Amino acid sequence: MRESQMKKIIALAVATAFVAPAFAADVTLTGDVEYTFTSQGATQSGATGDADFKITANEELPNGMSIMAYVDFDDYDIGAQSTRASKMELSGGFGKVEIGKDSGEAIGEYDEIADVAESGAGYTLNDGHSTQNSIVFHPNTGVEGLNLAVSYGAGASDVDTQAWSYAVQYTMSGVTLAYGVIDVKDASYNASVMSLSGSFGPVYVGYEQITNPAMAFDGTTALAEDDSSTAIGVTYNYGPGKLFYESNTIKDDSATTLDTEASAFGVSYGIGPLNTYIAFKSEKTDGTEADDATTVGVEYAF
Repeated sequence: MRESQMKKIIALAVATAFVAPAFAADVTLTGDVEYTFTSQGATQSGATGDADFKITANEELPNGMSIMAYVDFDDYDIGAQSTRASKMELSGGFGKVEIGKDSGEAIGEYDEIADVAESGAGYTLNDGHSTQNSIVFHPNTGVEGLNLAVSYGAGASDVDTQAWSYAVQYTMSGVTLAYGVIDVKDASYNASVMSLSGSFGPVYVGYEQITNPAMAFDGTTALAEDDSSTAIGVTYNYGPGKLFYESNTIKDDSATTLDTEASAFGVSYGIGPLNTYIAFKSEKTDGTEADDATTVGVEYAF
């Protein structure tokens, strides 16, 4: 074999080694960090808000379907499984199937539309039960603007937690209406969520009502059955940032324990991936008004 032919063969082999396979996964790294300073009454405090990174892989499959998976690491305790969220998603002409610890339940697919305040100045609701894995199916409805979700969740081996959930969402002329329900076995309750949202030029409005929740409120306060929650969120996009307002009300329908009203408003200003904001929050529980809080924060997302 001639020397020139040998060089060509070697060059071809080296080039081939660096050619990506036809179905190689596209892997990306994203994340964010956030720091806040809060003044509440006589207390001045600083805190770390979001501080995590996320590894995501996307790949086209040979049968026309696609697969996506991610692992989301919370920076507070990178070695603890409880701080790692993960999900796998399979998409195709049939629709989409999600499975994993971060899949959640169908009732949560279309909610939190009123959660607009920065730095958690408002409140959020979670489903309040511990499922280790959930599977969510989004069928292809064939109807423009119509989305459906059905889910099943199961807990750890030592906790017999099972949950079935269903949700529907419909969007028309920029207005979105959603409704979802959940049935949790070990809690023996049914909860429902109804939400309405829409964008009108630079203005966004979201309304959400949850009945019989038996959930955790703001991740700390326990709600019993027969409670209800109402949330309203409004934002105005002025270009480099937003004005925001959020109001949350918890009503104890049995009139025995907890009534809470909380509101927050403020403004954000962004410079590319850098976001700065100031938020003002007030809260009243059972007629007792807490010290108002003012939070200044900065967040960088990459």
